[in-house]
Amino acid sequence: LEKLLKNEEIASLIAAVGVDIGNTEDITKLRYGKVIILTDADVDGQHIRTLLLTFFFRQMRKLVEEGRIFVSRPPLFKVVQRKETRFVQTREEMMTDLTTRGLKGTILH
Repeated sequence: LEKLLKNEEIASLIAAVGVDIGNTEDITKLRYGKVIILTDADVDGQHIRTLLLTFFFRQMRKLVEEGRIFVSRPPLFKVVQRKETRFVQTREEMMTDLTTRGLKGTILH
C-alpha cells in the first residue's frame, strides 16, 4: 500500500476521484458520477487500461460494483479518401473498408 501511494499518478487519481482507498465501502465523497478510462488504442494503451481497471477493482471495488467505471475505446485507424473520413476499430475493418472503397464503381469483365 505504501508503494502504491508513493506513485504520483495514483495519488493524483485517488485525490481526483475523492474516494479513500482505506475505506472502500464509503463512496459518499465521490466527486464524479462516472470515471471514464480513455487510453490509446495501441498495445501500450491496452496495458495501461488493464492496470487502471485492476487498481479500481482492488482498491475501489464499490465503484466497479455500482457501475461507475467506464472504458472508452478510441478508433485505431483513420481512413481518409478525398473529403471523406472514417474511423475504424480493427485492422480487419480497415481492410474491408479499403477494399470496398477501392472496388467502388469497378466492373469485372
